[in-house]
Amino acid sequence: MQQANFKRKTPMKRTLFRKPIKRKKKPLSKLAKRKQNPNSKYYKKRADAAWSKVVRRVGKCEKCGRTQNLQAHHFIRRDVLHLRHVVENGICLCSHCHANDKMNSAHGSPLNFYEWLADVKPKRMAWVEAHRHEQKPLERETYAEALERLARMIECTKCVL
Repeated sequence: MQQANFKRKTPMKRTLFRKPIKRKKKPLSKLAKRKQNPNSKYYKKRADAAWSKVVRRVGKCEKCGRTQNLQAHHFIRRDVLHLRHVVENGICLCSHCHANDKMNSAHGSPLNFYEWLADVKPKRMAWVEAHRHEQKPLERETYAEALERLARMIECTKCVL
């Protein structure tokens, strides 16, 4: 009978009391390193895309009713990190109502936009006013946690905004 040639995972010399030679671990790829950090740009971009998808799920511009070129608009800017991925902080607008119209768009004329918001959607305006000057919490949700929460909202078809 022939003996099978089995190789050891860690090579050893033929002496009795030698320790096995340890092999070096392969270095992690850049993507693997980014996935280890729950606040990395990898999770930030995906959480932003998921937030936008949840906000645009309405399917039409909440100001004029158009269904093409929909965009998600933050009421309170994205720099406020603890409100960045809160669904109540967004509204679905067409590109015209979001930025292209100089007289009535959210970015072209914010005062007119917020007057419209106060008249048509008073509950949303009350939420914005209540959270506009909110202090930064000690601990905030990581981008990975926000992505998980928003992914569950995308999967849930019965969730009402």
